[in-house]
Amino acid sequence: MAVSPRRVIQDFGHLEGEVSGSILGQLLRRFAVEGSVFRMVLGAVSPLLVFGGGLAALAGLLQHNWWIAATGVLVTLLAGRFVWRVTRPQRDFTAAFGLNWEDHIPAGLRSRLLLRRYQPWLRDDHGVRWTRDVVIKLDPNSPHIVRADIWQPPPGVTPTHLAVIFLHGSAWYYFHKDFLTRRLFRRLAAQGHLVLDVGYTLAPHNDLDGMLAEAKQSVIWMKEHAHLYDVDPDRIVLAGESAGANLALLAAYIPDDPSTLPPDALADSRVHAVISFYGPTDMRAKYEYLRPLTGPTPTWARHIGEWLGIIPKGTPLMRPATLFPRIMGGTPDEVPDRYRYFSPMNHVGRHCPPTLLLHGTADFAVSVDQARQLADKLRAQGSRVALVEFPGAEHDFDLVWPRISPVAQAAFYYTERFLALLV
Repeated sequence: MAVSPRRVIQDFGHLEGEVSGSILGQLLRRFAVEGSVFRMVLGAVSPLLVFGGGLAALAGLLQHNWWIAATGVLVTLLAGRFVWRVTRPQRDFTAAFGLNWEDHIPAGLRSRLLLRRYQPWLRDDHGVRWTRDVVIKLDPNSPHIVRADIWQPPPGVTPTHLAVIFLHGSAWYYFHKDFLTRRLFRRLAAQGHLVLDVGYTLAPHNDLDGMLAEAKQSVIWMKEHAHLYDVDPDRIVLAGESAGANLALLAAYIPDDPSTLPPDALADSRVHAVISFYGPTDMRAKYEYLRPLTGPTPTWARHIGEWLGIIPKGTPLMRPATLFPRIMGGTPDEVPDRYRYFSPMNHVGRHCPPTLLLHGTADFAVSVDQARQLADKLRAQGSRVALVEFPGAEHDFDLVWPRISPVAQAAFYYTERFLALLV
């Protein structure tokens, strides 16, 4: 039976309490954190492992080296099983949109979508127009300017008049727009959609209230400028990864709350639909889920982040037990109302727009249970939701080498079709 990431984290937390400060405690923490990175990479390169394992098995047979042959066969079977599981048809997508849901996709758009959930090499989409650092929020009373990149369809491609506003993953503290997302944006723009990639202001320069307000501001800006970009203001979709997905869900589910609307808003921030890539939906549960990881973050992760330019030099990666109280204003016991408010789970109702949830079952950072519980609650309220689970997939599965990654391509496949059904 498979062991869930949550059980592993909890077990490591109990062990850490018994061997605190010991070499064993440090090794357990490193295994828990760094193992997720290796699983992420292995999942992305699983097709290469299938090929390499097959070659090793053949070489072992030819050389009568049964250990090499057996190892090659085992690698091929394990990697092949992963590819098969993450790319097989999703029943929940059919349940949400009907048995013949693909018949509702416009014929002209259908030919631009991925033909299969996986292909060995994802081709590039050429001719897409990309405009960088467009100012979408300029507040004279604030030092922070919000900029966004705009991806538009190539000349000659009929616009769908649908806009996707994207909020990148960040843990509310790190990374930035245009981080390993170009391949997805090129695909969506090549299909006729417009993509607005928003660089919202992160902590410690902003709190969750401000981030949510900026997410809503991006929707309002897109509606006010829709005529300039051939976009239907009633066909705007919010999407996000991880922390960005949390903000996207919140903005979609509580669009009219004046406490997180810009004071000079001239239009509403309601959206047509929302997409969550492995977003947290219950903030108290996420805090408790990661709290056992009390050890220091590996230094190699910080160095890589600095080298990539996504983390300011000298900035350490914070432990969850430290990060959450900083962005929430305290622990769940100290500020329970804030944890409830910033949990999309607590804002579910019949008013919620169609929702697509994409989540890996081996997600180390956000338990798949969060997506499952949100989906169940949305269904109970009569809202349309599709939960696409990828067995054995880790966090950030769409960012690592999508050109060859089966799980990234499968996620693109369902994202493209979800959007196509909204056109």
